[in-house]
Amino acid sequence: MSEQDIIELLAHPMVRHMVRRLANQEARKVLLAKEEPQAPRGHVSIAKAAELLGYAEQTIRAYKSQAKLRGHRGWVSIESIERMKRQTGR
Repeated sequence: MSEQDIIELLAHPMVRHMVRRLANQEARKVLLAKEEPQAPRGHVSIAKAAELLGYAEQTIRAYKSQAKLRGHRGWVSIESIERMKRQTGR
């Protein structure tokens, strides 16, 4: 097979479609492998806590460092989120 034949083969629409499909499948696998780990019981991620409270993630981290929110490292307890919701009326 000559270099020109290989170039024509790679440029063929069916081959390009197949390569794109395989690349998408591999990308999905990578994304699924990077899913958020399982939260400890009674906790949510900092991102989820920010979404629930309507604050930025950095604000949630600051509240954790100030002990306004509690939880394991990288996680926020649902109980402390509920307490803050009651206190702030959010």
